[in-house]
Amino acid sequence: RGALSPPPPEGGSGGTGDMDDEATAHPGSEAAGEGATWLEIRSGSGALAAHIVRGADGVCSVARPGQAPLEVCAQNGPGSECWVTVRRRGKEVGVATRLLAGKPGFSADEEHLQVDTQPDTGSPESVFLLMSILAVLVFQHERPADTRSPSRGPSPAPSDDEAAQTKRP
Repeated sequence: RGALSPPPPEGGSGGTGDMDDEATAHPGSEAAGEGATWLEIRSGSGALAAHIVRGADGVCSVARPGQAPLEVCAQNGPGSECWVTVRRRGKEVGVATRLLAGKPGFSADEEHLQVDTQPDTGSPESVFLLMSILAVLVFQHERPADTRSPSRGPSPAPSDDEAAQTKRP
């Protein structure tokens, strides 16, 4: 069973997250830009467990087959105690808060995060909420229309020497 296998939907058996499971098409997963898949969450076997779509307002929607979508909203303003909230059908199911920010003994570039989830910490749903929160935090500065794989990050600009070498015959 994959590391991010979704729990069974209410009243159903659900998938295991294995590669042999029936594939589910995700709207917008082939196009780039607003409303298109921004990030994918995959199981340990590589099966698609969910996809994240970022709206124009910065709120992300995490969609999984057979499950109600999650709404993930990052609030990163200075002095904002809450970094990320996760809601399902309007009900808060996860919160990530900043800890020890600006406290004596900690460097300015050091940050600590506490993630609280409504499901029990042993639940696969809790692990999925953690993955969703971390994905949004780590990749929040990626441009929505960027078609590069977020896991690879931005391509570094070529140095003057590299640029000169590529122009030579």
